[in-house]
Amino acid sequence: MTTAVKTWYLFDVNPSTPPALEVAPGEEFTLEVRGAFADVPDIRLVPTPFTPACDGHPLAPIAGPVRVRGAEPGDAVVVDLLEITPHGDGKTAIVRDFGVLRAEFGEPTASIRTSAPSPRCRTTATSQPTPDPTGATSTRRTCAPAPASTCR
Repeated sequence: MTTAVKTWYLFDVNPSTPPALEVAPGEEFTLEVRGAFADVPDIRLVPTPFTPACDGHPLAPIAGPVRVRGAEPGDAVVVDLLEITPHGDGKTAIVRDFGVLRAEFGEPTASIRTSAPSPRCRTTATSQPTPDPTGATSTRRTCAPAPASTCR
């Protein structure tokens, strides 16, 4: 099995971006995808996306791209996800005017809640008013360590 070197591109994957990994058709490979807030201790400090304050800030790490030997532009490439395994913990941000829940969070808040979506994972978040002008809300998901996702 081939494993990709941890390489991330931030909003700039395009046809001229060199592949992080090259695989043969049918070959299984592993991609380790780093979370967008992996190195951010408090996501309320992350600037609002697509504003001048956010220029150069690492918001969306992407693993890849992956080149499939023999595939040509216009070909359909099928990738079967054999396993997706969360690592350690994760964070989610809801920022004013950005994200899927922006309409539900009109006022700036930070939340922490605890739940048990699976035997291996739990989600924690707190809720309190915050003067953060971005209106960021954060959650933290903690899971048992596991191997990387496997694709074919």
